[in-house]
Amino acid sequence: MAVFPVPTVLKQRHLAYSYPCIKQHHQSLQKHVKERHSIRTAEGMAMNSGASPRRKKPSLKAFFRSGAVLFFLALVAVNIVTLFNLYKALRLTDQVVEHSIVEMHYAMQLQMSLAQAVMPPNDYLIHGSPQARGEFRARIAEVERNFDTLAPMPGMTAAQLQALATARRDWERAREMGQAILKTALPVGNKAAAAQMEQFDQLVNNIITRLDAVHHVAFAATEESHAILHDLKLKTTTAVLAFLAIGLAIAIGGIIVLNRLLFPPLQDLSRGMRLFSEGQHAHRITRNMPVELRELAEGFNAMAENLEGQHAELVKASSHDALTGCLNHRQFVMDFDREFSRVNRYKDNLSLLMVDLDHFKSVNDSYGHPAGDRALQKVAEAMDSQLRASDTLYRYGGEEFVILLPETDRTGALTVAESIRRKVADTAIVVDGNQTITITVSIGVACFPQDTENQEGLLKKADQAVYAAKNNGRNRVCCL
Repeated sequence: MAVFPVPTVLKQRHLAYSYPCIKQHHQSLQKHVKERHSIRTAEGMAMNSGASPRRKKPSLKAFFRSGAVLFFLALVAVNIVTLFNLYKALRLTDQVVEHSIVEMHYAMQLQMSLAQAVMPPNDYLIHGSPQARGEFRARIAEVERNFDTLAPMPGMTAAQLQALATARRDWERAREMGQAILKTALPVGNKAAAAQMEQFDQLVNNIITRLDAVHHVAFAATEESHAILHDLKLKTTTAVLAFLAIGLAIAIGGIIVLNRLLFPPLQDLSRGMRLFSEGQHAHRITRNMPVELRELAEGFNAMAENLEGQHAELVKASSHDALTGCLNHRQFVMDFDREFSRVNRYKDNLSLLMVDLDHFKSVNDSYGHPAGDRALQKVAEAMDSQLRASDTLYRYGGEEFVILLPETDRTGALTVAESIRRKVADTAIVVDGNQTITITVSIGVACFPQDTENQEGLLKKADQAVYAAKNNGRNRVCCL
């Protein structure tokens, strides 16, 4: 065992991540609508006062009103049929898209709450804290509330209702498994409880996957709407072409104008809905089009932006720790598997740092849990400031962190570890008003392939090294 003090020489990068809630997305949408209303009000006042307002976009009503004067009586009938079919298609499309987005919104909320419900039992097995039981009860209530919100939605298909009912039955099993885990008397290091935790985690993942059926049915409904819209467009075109001989040159000119004014925006709308249903949530409709279609496109864009933000939030919530902004234990497992496979194939170096805060419990006991939370945040910021762009910091659980250092040998890993230890020890943490404290860390270092040749051994070596650091006085770096 060796202790290596090494000077600090590493890049600093930012550690910042926020979790806007769904309510904030809705507030952003409401703000956007209010801003548009204010702009239109200002334009109306400018027009009444004689000022030169911004040029108005063409309106379908105005186009057909002026066309009624120029075209023959036969063409007037064609225009009426065209307008009727158009509004029928737009109304149907708007309803289908809105209903699909609402279903996807509530399904995503349910999936997010299910992903978060896994954390309390997992933390309980790692630290044995009784507080995990209360957190799990809160997560259960949130999941049940989201199930109740999604279940009575009108217009759900039989496939959606079946998928939702199956997911709820599986959730009841998962809930019982989670409660059983939290009743374990000695959770830390309990292999049976750990095996049960794996089954619990897998069952919740299966429920989240099953809820994707709601998205698939919503996609099918949107595709059906797209087909109806396309069919109505063809009928409209056929009706216009049937009267071409009557209108002669005037009819031909009217068809050209109609083609330029209506069909490209409709194609943009249908294409946008198709791309959105296929999962391209970043797609937006930007073509300049008549007022009515422009409002529909803006409504579509606003809903797509809202859903895109919620989807991104769900992805980030499943991979990041809400308190510190670091990647979480779940993401560490996936990244560690992938990174170890890579270095094992190409015979590269990989170092793992296991970091544990010294006497962290005394901070909570002396200053309260909010002070403990601030200490975790400041320590995470201090550690991350000493890492390179290729290094990754994870919150392993409680007051433990792990750091992956790709293509780093033992000497480099010890350099990084010592730099982190010094930076944390020099960081002042405000705990109560103007009162500040400092906290230290013990760091265990393990390297592949110098210390071990398998993935499990690398994690075990780092864990043993951090315990050795604590047993030898804390506030130090150890490598076995």
